[in-house]
Amino acid sequence: MTRPLLVVAHEATRSGGNRVLHTLLGATRAHLGVPVAVELLAGGPMASQLRSLATVAGPVGRPAAVLANSSLAARVLLQFDREIPGAVYVHEDDEALTVLDAGSKEALVDRCSLVMCVSDAAARALEGLGVPPARIRIVPPVVTPVRTPDEADVATARAVMGAGDSDHLVVACGEVAWHKGPDLFVDLVTRLDDDRTRFAWIGRRPLGLGRVVTGDLSSTGDTERVVWTGEVADAVPYLRAADVVVSTSRRDAQPLVPLEAALVGRPTAGFAVGGVAELGAEGCVAVVPYPDTVALAEEIRTLLGDRRRAADPADAGARRARERQSTEVVGRVFVDELTRLLEVTR
Repeated sequence: MTRPLLVVAHEATRSGGNRVLHTLLGATRAHLGVPVAVELLAGGPMASQLRSLATVAGPVGRPAAVLANSSLAARVLLQFDREIPGAVYVHEDDEALTVLDAGSKEALVDRCSLVMCVSDAAARALEGLGVPPARIRIVPPVVTPVRTPDEADVATARAVMGAGDSDHLVVACGEVAWHKGPDLFVDLVTRLDDDRTRFAWIGRRPLGLGRVVTGDLSSTGDTERVVWTGEVADAVPYLRAADVVVSTSRRDAQPLVPLEAALVGRPTAGFAVGGVAELGAEGCVAVVPYPDTVALAEEIRTLLGDRRRAADPADAGARRARERQSTEVVGRVFVDELTRLLEVTR
């Protein structure tokens, strides 16, 4: 039997990196010319979906090649001898790369034949880490086409997020983690202090940081204007229910949410950091300097008050998603890179 490509994910949460892997590998595995095996280093709600990508079952003794999905899984390459080519698909940004453990850095710098990353900013960070530029390829995250949600589902999502028919609704999406700037989101709420504006954050809220930002919000007296929905099975109706989507991230290599929001006609405003800055340069996000929440609040007011102005980033983001980050476009690059990797062992 032909030796398989072993794909390793460090966990199975609904992160952007795992969603991208699921979409890309599901669409391209038949074109790789080898079986696919999947290993998860930890569990999560996407475990069954990721395991379903495998075309062979059971443990793999000696794979044809290894693909680690994310820099956090990179150290798995050190378990195999150098005759087995290794690749890492890096979804993280510069700050995340600088705090990697020694084994993961060694794998990225010395062990990889191929390092795929999601943006120019991530490529620069990898070069700064010591990865030879000749080994780096930019493979932007695939944006899955989204269906236009039913109006009833949108209305339900809007009600869940505490917004009435005449309210403005500003929505953030992602895990409540430090790099996503939930504290800056709380500060933004205080800057947009009119009674008509409601806020919601869609995504998992770990207990520790969740308590901190909830406490900060309580101290401002704005608790009733903000809803923390927790993780939802389908974020699309929630994005469509928003008037403006906001990114308060301190860092983000190449976010999916602004483009997913654009595909359902909603604009995003955020700080010009990492991949968000790249999207801003193309008009896909209305960006302001980090961490200026006053300027971000003013940008959101503009988008809320001017539908024509709000349509610009939504239109540009949808165009980029279709033309540069579709499954077909990114899938061809993904297959080409992995095929070259696998040819080493053929």
